[in-house]
Amino acid sequence: MSAPPPSKDHALVFGATGINGWAIVNAVLHDYPTAETFSRVTALSNRPISYGDTLWPMHRAGRLNIVSGIDVMAGSQEDLENTLNSRVAQIDTVTQVFFCGKLFCGITVAPSHPTHPLKTGH
Repeated sequence: MSAPPPSKDHALVFGATGINGWAIVNAVLHDYPTAETFSRVTALSNRPISYGDTLWPMHRAGRLNIVSGIDVMAGSQEDLENTLNSRVAQIDTVTQVFFCGKLFCGITVAPSHPTHPLKTGH
């Protein structure tokens, strides 16, 4: 039985330095669900991060591209598309997108509000 052909799938992970994004990148680099699933993963982060700080497997570094400074809340949709097109190598090969980033919509609940779950004194 011959080995399956290498995958051409490319995962793009927004929010790769957060807990969920980190876990997705880590799983892909550890060959989940199979070694043939993804040939490449691009980890996007608003915060600067170096490969050594991620604790992702070093023997898989060739499959990974880390792109820092991607702020999905800055500018317009067109600005984001232009940023991704200029900063993400082989973006035209992306087959799956995982969004694990934070979006702030300007909604807040003050702790002094009577229905706030952290309100004390009841």
